[in-house]
Amino acid sequence: MIPSSCHLQRKGNLLLGDRAKVPSAAENGASPERLKAEGFPVAPIIEAIMEVQFAGGLNASEVDAVRDALAKFYPDRAETRQTGFVYDIATEAFDLQDARSVFRLSGNDGTEVAIVGPAGFSASQLTPYKSWEVLFERFARDWESVDTVLACRLASRLAVRYVNRIDVPMDEHGTAEYEQYIASHIQLPRSIPTIHDFYLRFALQLPEIGALATVQSAVMPQAVEGKASFALDIDVAKTEGLATDRAGLLKQLSSFRASKNNLYRQLLTDKALGEFR
Repeated sequence: MIPSSCHLQRKGNLLLGDRAKVPSAAENGASPERLKAEGFPVAPIIEAIMEVQFAGGLNASEVDAVRDALAKFYPDRAETRQTGFVYDIATEAFDLQDARSVFRLSGNDGTEVAIVGPAGFSASQLTPYKSWEVLFERFARDWESVDTVLACRLASRLAVRYVNRIDVPMDEHGTAEYEQYIASHIQLPRSIPTIHDFYLRFALQLPEIGALATVQSAVMPQAVEGKASFALDIDVAKTEGLATDRAGLLKQLSSFRASKNNLYRQLLTDKALGEFR
């Protein structure tokens, strides 16, 4: 947890409840002029992930086959066991599922990672982040290898996820006015001046690409002296209208980029975007 000396200032205007929405840029985020500006800020990305899940999932032998197909790219391997359960509403009974293996594969420097499990596989880039193009090229390369052992498998979910760490300066009292950097934040009554922790999550449709964006924000462990750290986590996923072949799916994934970037811009203020340029 972040040290207790790091407080959050009471402010914010995110509307909570069934009608929760992201404040528009004009209302509480980057100005339209900033959004239209050429170039794009260098985002404080701590992890970027591209993922595909397969219809019907993968059995144990298929998970092993995908792991082995990717081993030539990722020499280091770690295995964990994942246990799930199914709840039957009619009988009100829980059915505990057998533990399944999930493999974390990584390159020599540990920053390039692939996860293989019962749902599918993903490729991720840890700090230092390079670029969308570099990660996309690696994900496409990995998928080509996966296709040699999972030919003609339909996708059930296609997603990209970017986790950003926003470091906000603290004043002499240890207060961090995070609303000066993150445009979506909670609203508190005036009787509560500061808080020590929070977690915010909301989802919104992106009709231009037929996808759902899920945004999460929370306090993170302090990473920089004199600053409080906050997560801004953006997940863009498509589960309907998916292409039926790898080339078509990669084209759809590529289309996520502009929508994800536009949402990122709206979720940060002009002040934050200026500092990350």
